[in-house]
Amino acid sequence: MRHIVAFLRLTGILFITGFAIGMFVLAIVFRLNTHKIPLYWHRGILAISGLRVHVMGTPSSITPTLFASNHSSYWDIVVLGSLIEGSFIAKKEIASWPVVSFLAKLQKTYFVDRKPRHAQEQLDELALFLQEKRNLILFPEGTSNDGNRVYPFKPTLFRMAEHDQLIIQPVTVVYSLLDGMPMHRGLRPLTAWYGDMDLFSHLWTVLGMGTLQVDVVFHDVMEPSTFASRKEIAKKAHTMIEKGLEERYRNAFMDHEPKTLRRRHA
Repeated sequence: MRHIVAFLRLTGILFITGFAIGMFVLAIVFRLNTHKIPLYWHRGILAISGLRVHVMGTPSSITPTLFASNHSSYWDIVVLGSLIEGSFIAKKEIASWPVVSFLAKLQKTYFVDRKPRHAQEQLDELALFLQEKRNLILFPEGTSNDGNRVYPFKPTLFRMAEHDQLIIQPVTVVYSLLDGMPMHRGLRPLTAWYGDMDLFSHLWTVLGMGTLQVDVVFHDVMEPSTFASRKEIAKKAHTMIEKGLEERYRNAFMDHEPKTLRRRHA
């Protein structure tokens, strides 16, 4: 049964992706705005895939905003892409990945070279994004993990925060429930994609699962000008996101505890 569900969902994703590519082509030919297409593309994928997004807090309405989020899976991209109209910041290596790089470029993903000698050049390029009033979405851990933690943030990835018109909003993404039941520590790596995992087999596994709830917490915005350095910005954002992760996991279990156990905790 799981394989049938996975097949149907994957077929739906391919159909929606093909339709979105067609819309991109038509928009480019007729010189129409393409900014909304990724938003609806991601929402369509979520609807087909059995992921349900639960939003807490309010996304920043100020443009441009740098949204900084924890990262455990490529599903983070689909989830955030369904909520935020903006461009992702990704490591340069992704630009060479087949298929993935093509789709990323359609969304105007900005690829970062982490070598220090390219820092100023990249700041100049990012300034053009900001002049277009485009939001940016960043995973400051620099890599994905098993979903049980938040790796330390790389302060260098916050260098675009030096732009005086940019604000930062930390975001926590949590895969909290599977078919209405809490995702415990042993289950969380099932939704996470990290290390040397095979992409297709992982995708097939997730698509064959039941209904997955994803909690997205938009924290208070941060004004870069109030911090002394990028290191302090990274530390504060990390603290907020890590706290959000711990709270959502804890609340997921508390909400499903038997009433007798809740009374004992009280």
